[in-house]
Amino acid sequence: MAKIILDIDGVFRNIHTQICNIYKRDYDINSDITPNKINQYSLQPSFPLITDVDEFFKKYGKEIFYNSKPYNRYDCVNLIRLQRKGVNTIHFVTDQKPGLENLTLMWLQENSFFYDSITFDKDKTINGGDIILDDYTNNLLNAQNKGLVAICMDRPWNKDWPGARIKRFDEFLDIVYNYNKYK
Repeated sequence: MAKIILDIDGVFRNIHTQICNIYKRDYDINSDITPNKINQYSLQPSFPLITDVDEFFKKYGKEIFYNSKPYNRYDCVNLIRLQRKGVNTIHFVTDQKPGLENLTLMWLQENSFFYDSITFDKDKTINGGDIILDDYTNNLLNAQNKGLVAICMDRPWNKDWPGARIKRFDEFLDIVYNYNKYK
């Protein structure tokens, strides 16, 4: 049985489109920023007029964390496939700003993402695990150093990740299947 650790933002939830839209609407109407042009995990380089990221997330929390669309609306079905086999447990671990956690819980429910547990923490390995899927290179390196199989969800801001990567969540199913098969 594999304990699967999954990030939410940048993996399942497309917050970057919302952030770009808000930035162009409320900060810089002439900006040509798109999610594909975000080449660093930190928001500051791509959105220079956002001076306080915590305040930005607090002000636009619902618009970003609840109204964002999934990257792929069928990913929830693939999560169910992983769980149905009875050999995997799904654990979301996400770094959510304090006070905004409920928006993530509502988003997961609204978009039919089922899971065994959820933890709000910067340390994605806080509860252990076997395999992690994340979009942030530092999280992946930390997990890999702690013995987890680290898989990167390919995004423009994580081109520095030297390890395994996927472009779609359905590719992750094969990785988990092979992990369980050869474990």
